[in-house]
Amino acid sequence: MTFVMTGLKKIRAGFNSCLIVRYLLEKADNTQQAISKLYGLPVASNCNILLADKRGAMAAVECTPSVKRVREAENFGHGSIICAVNSFTSDEMKPYDDSGGNDFGSHKRYQVVMDCFSSGQIKEGDRETAQRLLKGDYGFMCQYDEPDFETVWSSLFDLESLVVYRAEGDPRKKGFVQDNRLHDKVVKPVGVK
Repeated sequence: MTFVMTGLKKIRAGFNSCLIVRYLLEKADNTQQAISKLYGLPVASNCNILLADKRGAMAAVECTPSVKRVREAENFGHGSIICAVNSFTSDEMKPYDDSGGNDFGSHKRYQVVMDCFSSGQIKEGDRETAQRLLKGDYGFMCQYDEPDFETVWSSLFDLESLVVYRAEGDPRKKGFVQDNRLHDKVVKPVGVK
């Protein structure tokens, strides 16, 4: 999930992005179910919800308190990708973004990711290169120079193994660690009931 700036007077009663993610993890078994359930939820403020399942179905839902729009994954011949940043990327949803362009390079980050995948520089399943992308090796990603603003976390999700690789903080300074909690919760050892 990513936050997208919302004018204070536009915030409504409903689920914030963190609660949306929690709800969908508990209630949906796949991307299509998650989209269906998300369309039934009241949304409090602007956000993007990135969805992916083990079968490889991916989408991002751009949400406001009044409108939701699904963006499908883009296929580049050598794999599919879905990317969400702190802004709306579809033309239909851009008018709902209240950042006034002050979104800490959100559009630049999105373009760097899409360019790396569309050029074949990064291919599906290439974890090491994707980590280098998140570190900023291929263009602006998280290299903020502002003292009161920094990257909180970066993560990669392996949908087949259900393993997460995360950097807690600026990925240029913090290494990516393997997190097996999702795998261990979902994949039970043989003989365990």
